[in-house]
Amino acid sequence: MLISMCISGKIYADGNPFQVYDNNLMLGYNNTIYDSGNSSGGFNLQGEALLDVGIWLSGTAGYMLYYNRSSSVLNKVTGANLGISAGYAFPVANNRINLIPYATAQHIGQSLSTGYDMSQVDYIDGYGVGFISEYDVIQKTLKLRLNLGVMAQNTKTSYVSPENYPDTSSQNSLWVINPSIQWNITKIITSQFSYGYSINSVNSNLNANVFNIAVGIVY
Repeated sequence: MLISMCISGKIYADGNPFQVYDNNLMLGYNNTIYDSGNSSGGFNLQGEALLDVGIWLSGTAGYMLYYNRSSSVLNKVTGANLGISAGYAFPVANNRINLIPYATAQHIGQSLSTGYDMSQVDYIDGYGVGFISEYDVIQKTLKLRLNLGVMAQNTKTSYVSPENYPDTSSQNSLWVINPSIQWNITKIITSQFSYGYSINSVNSNLNANVFNIAVGIVY
């Protein structure tokens, strides 16, 4: 029976039961509060695909709308990010729980300017692994998710200033815990609220609380 399902391209007769949640496209708004007292916010487009064969894919693209600093001469910050993840899903416990180990990559670009004729551009590249566990609380309607991950990041910084500061680079690891809840309002319309806490191994001021709310469609 299992062999015939694999040949037909499906491991489960009707595909992974969590496809009613994880095949989605959503538009979200996020707010980040750092331990330093700084904060930022912006919009993000996020999408997932859970294929019949069990392969799970995820992608995000975001744009920073604002960045507030507790004490700084900083005048303006703009930034954008891209992220992709890929893994494999294993439903267990009579298909009420979905387990997804995955690998992920991220690129962030941000530009900062000050009142002293100086600007700074950061490029942050990250690669990591993670593990997602999902629980179908109310079948096809309400899902809880816990996402745990670790990422190695490399930051390259370029300066434009009268002092001609040299380019710099630094490395750190980022540890993330991210619980979320997804509510399928209808068979097509879905919503999600998530909270994440990240720990920066090098600079504790960059430890962050991230809140995200999103609405979109399931397909």
